[in-house]
Amino acid sequence: MSILSHNVENWYIIDLAIMLYGYTLAPLYATLGPKTLAYVLNNTCSETLALTGNKVQKIIDLKSEDKVPYLKNLIIMDIG
Repeated sequence: MSILSHNVENWYIIDLAIMLYGYTLAPLYATLGPKTLAYVLNNTCSETLALTGNKVQKIIDLKSEDKVPYLKNLIIMDIG
């Protein structure tokens, strides 16, 4: 699982939940460009990405171009 967000309260909550379930979190800087995002998401084989609403379009664009084939689920932490 990965998370794409600035440091917000939900980031911390998701991080704790991931640790409690024994999964590994791949945090992504909110300032990463599309090429780097695709690279990290693919190398971590992340199927789920938690992100803030303002990053959704960037991920949809990557998915529509088939640049992140492992990604299946988006968890939007806010609307905006």
